[in-house]
Amino acid sequence: MNYKIAVLTGYWTPGIMVEFLHGINRFAMQGTTSVFIFNSFGGIDSKSPNYIGEYNIFELPNWKDFDGIIIEGNLLMSDEIRQKVWKDVRASGVPAVVADYPLEGCPFIGVNNYKAMCEIVEHLITQHNCHIIHFISGPEWHLENQERLKAYQDTLKKFGLPIDDSMIHSGNFRIEAGMKAVDEIIESKAMPDAIVCSNDEMAIGACEALKTHGIQVPGDVRITGFDGIKSAQDYSPSITTIYRYHNGQGYEAMRMILRRIQGFDIPKQMDSEYRLEKTESCGCASSRDEFDRSLRVRHFHEEYYKQEYLAKQEILHEQILEASTLRELTDSLRKNESMFGCRGVEVFLNRDFYDSVRTGMREYRENGYPEEFVAMNSDEKIMTRKEVLDFHAGSPNGGEIVMCYPLHFKSRSFGFLVLNGYSQAVDRDMLHGTLTLIDLAIENLRTKKVLHDYNKKLDELYVHDPLTGLYNRFGYERFGEELFSRNREERKPMLIAFADMDRLKEINDSLGHDLGDYAIKIIADILKKVCSSRQIAVRYGGDEFLLLGSCSCEGDKEILKDRIMDALGEFNRNSPVSPPLGMSIGFCFSPADDSRSLGECVRIADQRMYEEKQKRKMDRGKS
Repeated sequence: MNYKIAVLTGYWTPGIMVEFLHGINRFAMQGTTSVFIFNSFGGIDSKSPNYIGEYNIFELPNWKDFDGIIIEGNLLMSDEIRQKVWKDVRASGVPAVVADYPLEGCPFIGVNNYKAMCEIVEHLITQHNCHIIHFISGPEWHLENQERLKAYQDTLKKFGLPIDDSMIHSGNFRIEAGMKAVDEIIESKAMPDAIVCSNDEMAIGACEALKTHGIQVPGDVRITGFDGIKSAQDYSPSITTIYRYHNGQGYEAMRMILRRIQGFDIPKQMDSEYRLEKTESCGCASSRDEFDRSLRVRHFHEEYYKQEYLAKQEILHEQILEASTLRELTDSLRKNESMFGCRGVEVFLNRDFYDSVRTGMREYRENGYPEEFVAMNSDEKIMTRKEVLDFHAGSPNGGEIVMCYPLHFKSRSFGFLVLNGYSQAVDRDMLHGTLTLIDLAIENLRTKKVLHDYNKKLDELYVHDPLTGLYNRFGYERFGEELFSRNREERKPMLIAFADMDRLKEINDSLGHDLGDYAIKIIADILKKVCSSRQIAVRYGGDEFLLLGSCSCEGDKEILKDRIMDALGEFNRNSPVSPPLGMSIGFCFSPADDSRSLGECVRIADQRMYEEKQKRKMDRGKS
């Protein structure tokens, strides 16, 4: 049996996410499950255009297509998104498990934050004789932070130590928040014995700020963190923290969801393992020499991998920026897919976005995904969401893992990218930069298409008369000269007709300029109608027109004139407009061996048109 499991996670703290996914992958490799990981680089502000594009990945799955769902709630940093995701998952009726961040009505696995934080604070009091202890808090709304803050407060009360609001400093889980809090403490000129931080990043920030002010850690102030991220271990001094076994947590989450799918009862809450890592920042002994040796080895391998990856990324970057089509861009990704350290990379573009790029339309999607996608790696085959899912589900026995990432520019959704198999680029925290380059390359290609189409439209406007749609004088200079030169080279005879509309001023004065414009358009339509594929029609001036192109012989001028006059007569017979429309036309026949220029031929046709116009006026005067 192959169960399809969806895993929803984020990139807020890469180290935690990587360890959690290692546990997921370790379970998946045993078979019986195909895992689809939907990963986002979104942050706290769900209204940020870029984060809208990131969190859109959670609109991609149809939850009912899965047998079970795991939500890594702590890494979905926007509470609005977290609650929306849970609302949608819950409404689907598909079994779910949440890790690290409790959601109402969902079985939960995670660290007992209250118990773990109590251990840290009690350690500072009993082992290091700390009495004045400050706390750097995470976001007030964050449940884990609330539990850790309460544990800090309750432990100080338990030991009868002083506590007030001035000892609690607000933060947001980032390094800068730890630095800012330390600056506040120094300004108060009341240095505590210890500073307890709600996570490791703020603990590192606090240490950095203290160093800036010449204050020693742990000699002058002791610092603790929470989470056990890799950078806290690598930092000097290494941070005393709560190490959370996220690898084991991911594995247990998979075991829990599988048992729930199979109908077994599972606990509503399961505490995952942790340990208090007592190291340098609180003043405990550390085997730093041995650790430093292993750290140097690890840093060497990481730096080597990073340089190799960046070199490949530079090649990819050059190729995708040079791509002139979506297909070329996708082919470049396929050629460089080894850099991702997985079995393959696939691109699925929203069909509406794909069509808009091809047609130059400006419409784009912000929320959700269409029902159909263009599989760029499968000869641009059209696939539904379910077909994409079934296609990647793998063997009947499971063991597959698929990682899905949004493709977007700010809030504009392009589609999504699939990594087949677990990617080493995720482990080394390199993927985000590469995806950003791909996003920018797609947007660059889309923008170039839009600009190309705009320029094409501007060029059309530049050479066409807006009233009649005929070529204007610019069009005549570009295409008339080109046509004339080509016919000369091919030794074809040409016919140039110069036409002038009769009595336009009379129509404008008696009937108004709108009707005058209407009359001009009628003349233009007649010229379009009689114009062959070998000829072009031009509005040469206000009521002057040119028609030029190749012909068979000089006798064609009478045939052309008769066609024009017949069309004009037919309009007049069926039109209530008075006076009737008329045209005076002059012709210039240019044989194949003619040495005259186009300009000379036009002047001759113009002169003959003028002569005919004068004759027509005299004829009207006699009548």
